[in-house]
Amino acid sequence: MSSHDKLLNSIHEASELLRGCRGPVAVLTHYDADGLAAGGVMARLLASMGVPFVVRVCDALDEASVASLMEIDAERYVVMDLGSDIAAILRAARARGRSPSSILVIDHHKLPEEGIWEEVTLVNPELYGIDGGRYACASVTAALMAYYASGESDPYHLQLGIVGGVGDMQLQEGAEGVNGVLVRLAVEAGVVEQRRDFVFFLNRKLPIYRAITWVFVPYIPRFSGRDDVGLNIVEKAGIPRERGGREITVGDLTPDEKERLLNTILEYIASLGVRISAEELVRLSYVFPREDADILSTAEDFMTLLSALGRMDRAHDAVLIASGARGEVLARAIGVLEERRRLLREFLEAAIERAEVHHGSIVVIDFRDLGFNPRMSGSVSTILSRSPVYRDKIVAVICRDREGRAKISTRAPRGLVDRGLNLARAMARLARRLGGVGGGHNVAAGATVEDSERLKEELVGELAREVEAAGG
Repeated sequence: MSSHDKLLNSIHEASELLRGCRGPVAVLTHYDADGLAAGGVMARLLASMGVPFVVRVCDALDEASVASLMEIDAERYVVMDLGSDIAAILRAARARGRSPSSILVIDHHKLPEEGIWEEVTLVNPELYGIDGGRYACASVTAALMAYYASGESDPYHLQLGIVGGVGDMQLQEGAEGVNGVLVRLAVEAGVVEQRRDFVFFLNRKLPIYRAITWVFVPYIPRFSGRDDVGLNIVEKAGIPRERGGREITVGDLTPDEKERLLNTILEYIASLGVRISAEELVRLSYVFPREDADILSTAEDFMTLLSALGRMDRAHDAVLIASGARGEVLARAIGVLEERRRLLREFLEAAIERAEVHHGSIVVIDFRDLGFNPRMSGSVSTILSRSPVYRDKIVAVICRDREGRAKISTRAPRGLVDRGLNLARAMARLARRLGGVGGGHNVAAGATVEDSERLKEELVGELAREVEAAGG
């Protein structure tokens, strides 16, 4: 039996536990798109089963968050996308008289050295030697679990798994293993279609000037997120903004208009001095034909909305939308998305100005002296790591959290990771030395430590040692 088959078996077994729940169920999940999609999966499943539940969202798996969850008198506790620190979870459970057998952990992060796995139900690809940074993120696992628990009657769960999988950068270039099972089921159920095109044309429902510039992967300085640039490009390409009294979209373009628009975009990008091939601008997209809302019509856009809500302290709305709510809650969310997009553009532009390159392969961006939303550090590091400017470098963003501690978010190029670089290992070592917590994946990891004047020097030194060990 393959590793992915073993993981699928564990997903099926956990789905039976959920199917038998009578409630209440207490759920704790992460505030990023993966965690929020997983939270929406659980909310939708439990609501459809008539099971009382509560879903909470937090930044990290800390003692306070788990202890608060265990204060709830529940039949089952579900912890998702927050790390597999079973020891910490068990301490909180035992302190409040909760049975370890009532705990289900759905995760895909590296396993800590110590942990009593058998006391809880743990579903994590790392248990089977599968890289959780590439396969079976929390929303993919939760979606399959819920789909099986519902008797395969609600394929919307599969759609949410794709949203979270895209958010966790696991499905951009296709799907294999457990991820492939999810996508295949979603295609067969008719909830998703796959389309490959230039990134500017993937959202066929947005006004053209926004469809072409509301693209942050790859991030192109002085282009991405700029409505004014989009409007100028559309005008220069000789394409009207409106037809029949409404703004035209990518789906309205004739083949000739589409070609003229693409040529104008590429000419503009070249004029910025950005070196990027046409192949890098082509991407696989997952389209949701059953979605009426334009902003939810592709996995990328759906994910972006969830991420915006989570990072703008509106995680409750994100869980509601992920679970299927629309109408007023969606209208409210779109306003938040506009504000987050504005902030993200400003932070990315500031990051380009502040970027410091060390040892030729490490980019450090220090936001500690800026009014920066710490929940956006992961977005900034991820987007910049996939830009043509820094795609071959480690990107590290430093900021301060709300308690004044230093928060670090790091991302690495796949080439270095394939040679053995492990950011989770580096961040764990840094946290142990500086007093804090750290970990994640080999390709994406973070730490929260005590702030100090030597922090940047310590961070660069740790990353440089990891690069050297990987032969970089």
